[in-house]
Amino acid sequence: MEPNDFFKSIAAIEQFEGSHDLSRYHPAPGDWLVAIFDVIGSTKAIEEDRYKDVNAVGVCCITAALHALDGMDLPYVFGGDGATLLMPSTSRDSMASAMLGLQQITQRDFGLDLRTGMVSVDTLRARGADVLVGRFVLSSSKSVALFAGGGVQLADHLVKDPAEGEAFRVELTDQSLETADADTTGYSCRWRPIKSRHGTILTGLIQAQESGVMAPYEQSIELLYSVVGDPRDRNPVSNPDKALSGRWSDYRKEIALQDPHGPWWRRFWSQLIIFRNVQLGRLFTALGLKLGGYDGRHYQRVMAEQTDHLRFDDTLRFVIDVSERECETLIEGFEALYQNGSIFYGTQTSQSALMTCIVNDFDTDHVHFLDGGDGGFTMAAKGMKAQIKAAEL
Repeated sequence: MEPNDFFKSIAAIEQFEGSHDLSRYHPAPGDWLVAIFDVIGSTKAIEEDRYKDVNAVGVCCITAALHALDGMDLPYVFGGDGATLLMPSTSRDSMASAMLGLQQITQRDFGLDLRTGMVSVDTLRARGADVLVGRFVLSSSKSVALFAGGGVQLADHLVKDPAEGEAFRVELTDQSLETADADTTGYSCRWRPIKSRHGTILTGLIQAQESGVMAPYEQSIELLYSVVGDPRDRNPVSNPDKALSGRWSDYRKEIALQDPHGPWWRRFWSQLIIFRNVQLGRLFTALGLKLGGYDGRHYQRVMAEQTDHLRFDDTLRFVIDVSERECETLIEGFEALYQNGSIFYGTQTSQSALMTCIVNDFDTDHVHFLDGGDGGFTMAAKGMKAQIKAAEL
């Protein structure tokens, strides 16, 4: 099987309640690699109100990785402050080059540091974990990956480990600068924070207390369905009041990423073009008109379908729009599962969600990643990590 055919050959999971069913997953090839991208010190950055920068780096990791792999359709997951991707080992060198380039971009354009590394699936299996891949369908055009088996979680741990991680990390040095090369074309961040329609944006993370056991995830997903119905119907992007940003400064980072070495006047001109196009897009969308190849109402309809707000990568992740009472009921339910020894969990609430995008065209080749406002996944992880640490004492 060609590498580009692996992900699309996996049987589709069309309802998120099937994400805990391992019979729907497919084992990753043993000689493939799990690529890890992680913003160092993301919690501190978010406490300094830099959550937009953290999310932007996470999405840039995906765009650069896909470009390094020549646009192959491969499994990946956005984590808020990073990303995880499964790839063939034949692309190791090109991925290492992209990782080094991303570290440069993260430092230069965002003032942050990025940790990257690769671990083979065979290595993870030798340590008792596995990498199982599911394919969750967002629309007829887009699917996103689900990962189970504990391998992704172990790969993340190995890359972060101060001693063991040296064998897996890809680190920027004076010697490696020559091979650093990352293309982030497609990254887009043009939307204002999306306000909650029901009262609260709830961001959550859940891990089973016992590794490799899926029943706690089944229980957690059943709780979600019992309280809010199908969580896909609580996608914050379904809010019709969402709006493109009208602020000039919001497009500066996008231009810096697209043309990092260009002269100031060229970058200014590019930013002016984006600003003009966004303003025209807002007007034409409101009037129901088309602008060249841009049909705003069609784009927004497909965008809602192709928003990645429910994820699983050995951790259940969600961003949903709920009422205050629904939020309380869910947190009470997760707390009960925690006290029963089933899960570790972390939640964070806010009044809005942040959307960062990969847009290759305005028809169907775009996907949109959600995180909760005010720190979302990173702040939820802080609470979950405290539970895990307490359990280790």
